[in-house]
Amino acid sequence: QERRAFLPNKALLHEFPAMKIARLAVRSDWQKQGIGSFLVRVSLGHMLDWSKQFGCRFATVDAKPEALHFYERHGFVANLHKLEKSRHTVSMRFDLLHYAP
Repeated sequence: QERRAFLPNKALLHEFPAMKIARLAVRSDWQKQGIGSFLVRVSLGHMLDWSKQFGCRFATVDAKPEALHFYERHGFVANLHKLEKSRHTVSMRFDLLHYAP
């Protein structure tokens, strides 16, 4: 199932309210056990609830290049297809409008 956000009338992303997932990391000796995936799912679940109260459409994250595939597996898509040189991250979004946990 495609989770890319289809924006009406060619709207710009910055015109939609969003909530950001801050730095998310799992200690290296605890990785590959599903903890990061659990944290993302819990975060998105809370954001979905909050989005109904606050009117937010997207969850966003500034992903490090080595974490791009992790976030893509969870339905995030890159806002730009290039690295933000000043911050060494890639801005990504998740459309809460189409999220069904």
